Amino acid sequence: MSVADNEGGVVGPGVYEFLFEHALHPILVTTVEGSIIRCNDAAIRALGWSEGELRELGSKAFVVDDRALRTLLAEAVAAGSARAVLTLRRAGGAEFSADVAAQTVPKTAGATAVVSLRDITAELAAERALRESEQRDAAIYDHAPVAMALSRLPEGTIVTVNDAFVGLFECERSEALGKTGADLGIAPPADRARIAEELALRGFVRNQEVVRSTRSGQERVVSLSIEPVTILDEPHLLTVAVDITARARAERALRVSEARGRLLVERAPAAIAMLDREMRYLAHSRRFLSDYALPDESLVGRSHYDVFPEIPERWREIHRRCLAGASERCDEDPFVRADGRTAWLRWEIVPWHDADGAVGGIVLFAEDITRQKRVEAELRQSEARAREALAALERALEVTRRTEDKLRQAQKMEAIGQLAGGVAHDFNNLLTVILGNSEVLLEQLGTADPLRSDVTEIEKAGQRAAALTRQLLAFSRKQVLEPIDVDINALVNGLEKMLRRLIGEDVELTLLLEQRLPPCRLDPGQFEQALVNLAVNARDAMPDGGRLTIETANVVLDAAYVEAHPGATVGEHVRLTVTDTGTGMSREVQAHLFEPFFTTKELGRGTGLGLSTVYGIVAQSGGTIWVYSEPGQGTSFRLYFPRSQGPAIGPRTATTSAAPSARGREAILLVEDDEQVRSTVAAMLRRAGYHVIPAANGGEALLIAEQYGGTIHLMLTDVVMPHLNGRKVAERIVKIRPAVRVIFMSGYSENAIVHHGVLDAGIDLLVKPISSDTLLAKVREVLDRR
Repeated sequence: MSVADNEGGVVGPGVYEFLFEHALHPILVTTVEGSIIRCNDAAIRALGWSEGELRELGSKAFVVDDRALRTLLAEAVAAGSARAVLTLRRAGGAEFSADVAAQTVPKTAGATAVVSLRDITAELAAERALRESEQRDAAIYDHAPVAMALSRLPEGTIVTVNDAFVGLFECERSEALGKTGADLGIAPPADRARIAEELALRGFVRNQEVVRSTRSGQERVVSLSIEPVTILDEPHLLTVAVDITARARAERALRVSEARGRLLVERAPAAIAMLDREMRYLAHSRRFLSDYALPDESLVGRSHYDVFPEIPERWREIHRRCLAGASERCDEDPFVRADGRTAWLRWEIVPWHDADGAVGGIVLFAEDITRQKRVEAELRQSEARAREALAALERALEVTRRTEDKLRQAQKMEAIGQLAGGVAHDFNNLLTVILGNSEVLLEQLGTADPLRSDVTEIEKAGQRAAALTRQLLAFSRKQVLEPIDVDINALVNGLEKMLRRLIGEDVELTLLLEQRLPPCRLDPGQFEQALVNLAVNARDAMPDGGRLTIETANVVLDAAYVEAHPGATVGEHVRLTVTDTGTGMSREVQAHLFEPFFTTKELGRGTGLGLSTVYGIVAQSGGTIWVYSEPGQGTSFRLYFPRSQGPAIGPRTATTSAAPSARGREAILLVEDDEQVRSTVAAMLRRAGYHVIPAANGGEALLIAEQYGGTIHLMLTDVVMPHLNGRKVAERIVKIRPAVRVIFMSGYSENAIVHHGVLDAGIDLLVKPISSDTLLAKVREVLDRR
């Protein structure tokens, strides 16, 4: 009831005053401008100011926005009443929201208004919280990542769906509302029956998988959950659908992968085992069982150390390192199998990790390489044999090449030797005539005869020619040797003084002789000639002086050396090494070094027979010679002589001059096919008093031996004669006249009386050219022999 309604005086003023003062809500009487006229106790309690303070301060004291209050009062004046929510301030400064109602009082002095206040701060907060909750729930519902639909029971029509539902089932929101799940085809009929049965039985459905095809033709796997809910006392069903297509595919792929993995592990052609952190088997291949000689049964769940109880500590330590995150491998490692056989393995152990990245165990990969190692060993042996065979073939080819070179060189040298020997034979016959007649002329010419010097020059030229033929014979290995067992050191020491004179003072001579050398069977004179030739050759290679070193050593030539040096023989040898520090030689020069008449010296300083003579002497003595030289690095000649089994004896001294008793009166049968030689030798013998019976050939000599009436004391015969050689003639004549003595003459060695250049035992020989003194001394020696 308004104040205006009381105009008739039904309710007295006292009643209104009582109601004003004791009202539960704050009431203020204000002017339309906002000045405070009166306020009740509730207003004083609510605002915290006294009535006097409110009158004094006005509405500005408790209204935060005073203009809002004046606006409200103006609306009340115009309409009679007005209402608004204003923010008020208490005396302590605390603000609160209030529902402010203003009503004007008509017919009063001045325009007044009654203003009531109601604190609605809590109501507004509750409303705001409700709105926020509703908005939050709506946001959660609408933006939930899973499809949600709310259906009203009992008909099951959908009252609301969220965005995820629209997207999953490919329908518009308006299309879904008012429809049932069956209408939308959320689940196929068979699945719907199963879901309805479970819902009726349990009252809810949890995570039921259904497969449906979308409108676009894609197949989706959906997990459905249905819960009964009550909203405003009405029963509803909340359906939650989760698209698990990707997960289902992943799970299926995982199952397929796991199946494939198991198949790969079980059927792998290598030994594979997967173990957990406690070294229990999780999986293993069949090959693992066979390679380790284990029974054909599953090891899953068993401890590795139970399967292999005697496993070495080394393997346990490897497992510990791998379980700590390390990876280990070995390309070949021996392992004792369960059957006791040792196998060779190539293995690798790596850790595997769980979903959190922690080491979950280890995977062991192993490959039995026993057969491979055996094949590799056989291959290495085969390769080694092949290399040895190849090396042997290469050595054989090298030996063949060297042998061929040696053979070609030998054939060339042999051909030259045959020529030199033939020339020397005829030349020695001529020299016998020249030297013999020169001796006769010199005996007949007086010392003052002007022709004596000319004859002397003829004799010197003949002697030089004789020396040249001896060199040719030495090279061609057709000179006659008389070898004995000698100590090479003794021969070298005996030549030392002469060698020092030959090489001169600007060349230093050093002898390095090994003690207690075994004897060698040599012709001392020929050995000395070879050594002198090497020394002279070395001196010529050191025109500005240098050092000449002569060494001896006892060496054993093995098969390898002989293989690399064709012509050498296996066994004990004495090595004579002659080394100079001279100019050295190129390989081209060395290839022709031992050929006769080959020389690098200027014209007039050498015949080219020095080294060829050395070559012939060494070869005829059964030895070998090798040269080692580099330009500017000097030259070293190594001569190898096979040792002899007999004791060394001193060299024999040859008779060089005829004693006065060399004359005689005995009868000598002279057999020589060369008329000039026969005439010259006969003259030498007759001058010495001997009776000479000449014969031009072997047949004539035999006839004389048969028919000569007197005694024939000695037969002097040439070796090389046509039809019947000297050896055969001598054998027949000795049968006819057993007492006859025989001396052979020859210009070069011939197999009738020498073999390989060595004079047969019991043979007396005169080597052409023959001087008178040598002839008479030899004849006398043989005739006087007992």
